Amino acid sequence: MKQFLLFTIPLTLISLNANAQFAAGAKGFHIVKGTPVALDGLTLIPDPGDLTLTNKILSVTSIPVQATHRQY
Repeated sequence: MKQFLLFTIPLTLISLNANAQFAAGAKGFHIVKGTPVALDGLTLIPDPGDLTLTNKILSVTSIPVQATHRQY
């Protein structure tokens, strides 16, 4: 029985979707231009200027989303 549990528990954990979340409140989260900030596998490096996230929630899931690209 122990061998069965030791084998099936890791398989169950692998099948779960990984989710993470970052929230910036009213005071905001400021990142200076060129400074890398890593949030659970997502790295933000603001360019051409500083980046301030205010009242935003960044969610990381295993579900892909449609990307949009901005031209500067």
